[in-house]
Amino acid sequence: MSRPVKRSREGSSRGASFRCDRCGKTGTVSSPRGPWHSALLRITCRCGHSFDLLIEQRRLLRRQTRLPGSYRRVSPSVEDGRITIIDVSVGGVGFTCDGRHSLQVGDTLAIEFRRPPGDDSPEQHQVVVRRVDGSEVGVEFIDAVPAIVDERPV
Repeated sequence: MSRPVKRSREGSSRGASFRCDRCGKTGTVSSPRGPWHSALLRITCRCGHSFDLLIEQRRLLRRQTRLPGSYRRVSPSVEDGRITIIDVSVGGVGFTCDGRHSLQVGDTLAIEFRRPPGDDSPEQHQVVVRRVDGSEVGVEFIDAVPAIVDERPV
């Protein structure tokens, strides 16, 4: 079983903030990979407690979620698939493909997903693939920003 990972977003000059679960002390650390790169660090507090900290270097904050959905690629060839949306931001979404796929960076897709229970209105968007890492895919919206990024719980 993997250990839980804390998340922090690095600010422009102060670094990423963290808090020790054992003693409550806070601190900051910068990503060793430089600006706009994420890093997973092992932090050891002065009290001896250690934990993993993921420093996210993003221009737009992501909201973690788990929403079922689907995609359809029309060009260069037709491909449909089931997906699970794992994060949403103002600029795009990250998802995992539930089966095999042949998506590539630059592909244009139509995606659809449903909001959390209690708000079953569908979201449909045109997106372009920006990252493919096995079954994980990152896409950027090329149409309107989804309403799901608002303050409603995800």
